Amino acid sequence: DMGDSDRALADLDAARPLLLASMFRGTLDLQVALVLRARIAEADDPARAALLLGCVEANKRDWVLPFGVNADYEALRERVVGAHPEAHAAGQALALTDAW
Repeated sequence: DMGDSDRALADLDAARPLLLASMFRGTLDLQVALVLRARIAEADDPARAALLLGCVEANKRDWVLPFGVNADYEALRERVVGAHPEAHAAGQALALTDAW
């Protein structure tokens, strides 16, 4: 349960400048934030969730998502990517900062 999704999105938006200011640690944190945004988007816009996951996947490189976030990422990926491959592919072409 994500609780109040509007509040969660507002909190993520407020954190974005801080994440961008620290691109070493911020890169991983942006990926985590995009997974959370994808989880929130899944109910209303699963194609958007697939796009966000595509962006995370393309930018993961050697980064390892934290355990709980990786589990969310894998579960979301199973649910939305197969149904929205075009959106997922489009997300793979985006920079982390562009997918927000």
